[in-house]
Amino acid sequence: LPVCRGKNTLEPDRCMDRKASAAPVAAALRFGSVPFKDTELKAIQDALQRHLAPDYVRYRPGPSGQQVGYIEGCSAVQLANATFGFNGWSTEISSIVVDYMERDSSKRFDIGVTATVRVTLKDGAFHEDVGYGTGRGNSRAQVIEKAKKMAVTDAMKRCLRTFGNSLGQSLNDKEYVKSLKKRPKQPEKVVDLNETRRLDFDLLLEQDTELPSPPPGQSNPYGRTARSDTEPRPSTSGPAVEAAMAAPAATTTATAPPTAAVPATLNKPAVSSPKPNGKLPPPATAAA
Repeated sequence: LPVCRGKNTLEPDRCMDRKASAAPVAAALRFGSVPFKDTELKAIQDALQRHLAPDYVRYRPGPSGQQVGYIEGCSAVQLANATFGFNGWSTEISSIVVDYMERDSSKRFDIGVTATVRVTLKDGAFHEDVGYGTGRGNSRAQVIEKAKKMAVTDAMKRCLRTFGNSLGQSLNDKEYVKSLKKRPKQPEKVVDLNETRRLDFDLLLEQDTELPSPPPGQSNPYGRTARSDTEPRPSTSGPAVEAAMAAPAATTTATAPPTAAVPATLNKPAVSSPKPNGKLPPPATAAA
């Protein structure tokens, strides 16, 4: 292949043709230039026209003692992934500005931050909006972190709601909000942990399959080595197992060989003390 860089470039015309042919391919694969399919676009439009599900609405105290409905940041991300796909949208922080930072007499920090965020779909459509966050506490770093995260999350939610009702725009509909308040209180949702995604090594332990080897120099984090799938497993059912369980357990007793009758005095071993030279006296013999 010709060298396409440097002063000693071979076949410069061919190099220019290769660069020109690769440019449209790179542009077509760049995020923001990938159009949705017709079926995807219709499904997205149908989903965005629906009202926000009541289960995603939360409430916080508002002015004059009213309850203001809002959607949490994690719920907004979940709905966006379900609507556009996990790789169908992205967020970009355009700017973050610290509006003020003060410290009161009790040495507590008070901060306000404004963030500008843009949400872009893979076909290039985007919405941009601002969000605001506040923080108050004794730690300067913690209040700055909290305020910035709050501002970015608020801006992202405001961007997503402009796409349609199902992403939060329904909360600006007064009739919809009134219908939510008339809805009877629903029982608390219980999360089934069996349906949640578990860690890989937990699933391998339950299936009793072969576990991955730990890194060199580290102990086994799983506590044991699991049996592989190819290794035969002992059967826990069947005629042979049932017959073995029904049969009485065999006991083994040790029997001593018969011995001739001897006087009772000989049953006790003779106790003798060692001599100074370390030798024991000869054993006593039975009288005739």
